[in-house]
Amino acid sequence: MKLKSKIAIIMLFVVTVGALRAQQATSFAFEKNRELLKNVINIVKSEHYAPKSIDDNFSLKLYQATIENLDPLGQLFLKSDLKKLDRYKYMLDEEINEFKAFAFLPQLLAIYMNRLNDLEKDYAEILAQPMDFMINEDTGPMGRTTIGIAKNLLQIKESRRKRIKYLIIQQYYALRQNNPTNRDLAGLEIRARSTVKLRIQRSIERMRLLSNPTQQFEAYVDRILKIMDPHSSYLSARAEREFSELMDNNYGGLGLTLDGETSPLGVRISGLDINGSAYRSGQVMIGDIILAIGEGAKGDFREVAGMTSGEVAALIRGQLGTSLQLILLRGAEDNRHTVTLTREANQGNGSQTRTAIIEYGGIQTGYITFPFFYESLNNLSSRHCSLDVEQAIFDLQKEQVQGIIVDLRGNGGGSLREAVRMATLFLGQSPIVHIKDNKGYPIARTANDMDMMMPTGKPFFQQVYQGPLIVLVDELSASASEIFSAAMQDYGRGLIIGSSTSFGKGSVQKLIRLAPPLEGSLQLTYAQFYRVSGSSTQLKGVTPDIVIPDLNEYAGIRERDLPDPLPWDMISPSHEILEKDLSLKKLIADAQYRISADSSLMDIYDRSKEISFLKKSKVSLQYDSYNIMAKRLNKLSRLSPTKVNNDKLRIRSMFEEKDDYNLRFIEKLQSDNVINQAILTMNDLAK
Repeated sequence: MKLKSKIAIIMLFVVTVGALRAQQATSFAFEKNRELLKNVINIVKSEHYAPKSIDDNFSLKLYQATIENLDPLGQLFLKSDLKKLDRYKYMLDEEINEFKAFAFLPQLLAIYMNRLNDLEKDYAEILAQPMDFMINEDTGPMGRTTIGIAKNLLQIKESRRKRIKYLIIQQYYALRQNNPTNRDLAGLEIRARSTVKLRIQRSIERMRLLSNPTQQFEAYVDRILKIMDPHSSYLSARAEREFSELMDNNYGGLGLTLDGETSPLGVRISGLDINGSAYRSGQVMIGDIILAIGEGAKGDFREVAGMTSGEVAALIRGQLGTSLQLILLRGAEDNRHTVTLTREANQGNGSQTRTAIIEYGGIQTGYITFPFFYESLNNLSSRHCSLDVEQAIFDLQKEQVQGIIVDLRGNGGGSLREAVRMATLFLGQSPIVHIKDNKGYPIARTANDMDMMMPTGKPFFQQVYQGPLIVLVDELSASASEIFSAAMQDYGRGLIIGSSTSFGKGSVQKLIRLAPPLEGSLQLTYAQFYRVSGSSTQLKGVTPDIVIPDLNEYAGIRERDLPDPLPWDMISPSHEILEKDLSLKKLIADAQYRISADSSLMDIYDRSKEISFLKKSKVSLQYDSYNIMAKRLNKLSRLSPTKVNNDKLRIRSMFEEKDDYNLRFIEKLQSDNVINQAILTMNDLAK
């Protein structure tokens, strides 16, 4: 017994010394980056639009965000772990301001690595046993547990068991839905468990890689910027290289833009290139979350949860002409699907704008859409959103359309200059937006500003269309989309139709490269933009003239739902907002009445509320109950289109190519509730 005790003491000593040395090495690595943090903080204080004080309140937010980032599902830290770290809650501001050496992150990472070893061991034991889906038990949304609620290793192992069972029941449900005649339920459970086992192994590999002190410090700097506001970020030298490689046309891609935020599930698609294979497939949408990627048509899938957008982009990029599969999640718990796509070359100067002519009741309406306000920084390139839209207007005018619909739904913004140029095509030479930096002087932006001249030598933009105009927006229409739609609304130039408000992003960012020998750059919020009415779109967004119920109304995906958004404010108006005339008021009232009288449309609000409630509710791990919940979510998420009289509706794409994508594009327009309502309103406008 004495010998065993001595061995145990020696082993404990070795482990303690090893952990201490690792913690000291981590501390040294962080201190080496002190200069980086110092420069970032100085830039933030001088350049950020509204820099927050780095005080105790800031320290608490940073402390919470750092722990949540490492343990988003509550699978790692015990209550005792957090108790050890509690003393740092209000000390991080002192570490940042150089009053104290870095101590929080090294100690946190030391605990993290120990708990990661426990996690790997527990997961392996849990996955070795078959799951019983007859037991009536539940878990939190996504299998999540409150961080630090477990008092001991047994309690946290139980949380881990439920998380694993949640992942397995997802796979098991999908297998049963895809193989309805397969009665070998035990075999399906084994297949589901094998898939989850592979996902977990790769996820733990990723977690170990991301525990690297350098990467953790970079993530820490990024979190500091995110607490200043959700749209400021730090881009490391490694991330810059990944982005540069992504732009290389020697590689093939899918035409996706990925959200920079990491997620417990995967990576969100924030933009689509209309020329890319993802968009043309008709099976990929902005807002979809990539859960896994498989190389080739039959390759094994690789889980992407916890990966950065750059790392996911590297997996997507590959040899031209090769294929890969994506598992995508869209909205509901069971609304997952797999799509096989082909890597293609970047289309370079190809137009991102798509147009169509919609004929109804003897009136032709032009339709224009584009995924974002793109602008080439290459002086020799003509790839500019405003130029493509201008050409689209000319093409539609040749067809003698009697009105134009500009569809900005899902358009997350882009170049402010392009928004000003494009608004000028419909408004003429007027102030489009005001920009105010931290010096406090609002500056009106017009298409006559010197930086608005095209690098190709094209003269300043002019108004090219004076006819009836409708702009479509939703809760994902942000930034430049809001600049454009707000200008159309404030000048009374067009009607805005869509969800209750747009996204609500009223801030402007710029890229600041760090001075050598430091590497990396900052995307920093340096200004806020204001409508000519004086109001900011920050948080409030643009409220449509005609509101149509939207399934994402209660999804919590607007600016106001993000952590630490900038507040709303306003400046003095530069343009008097005129009251709408009686005929236009009646047209709007009639349209709103028509929508409110359509029970299938008004039912969407109730659907959205229920989806939001179910997603925040506990998830049953008993198969019959899970099956009911999953089917309910799927039913709620699938809307039945309310079409106008299709005998009178004719849609003609302006594409020259005649392919499946063309047909899908037309079918999508025909079954789109918002398009249908917009066409009815346009017919009233154009009469």
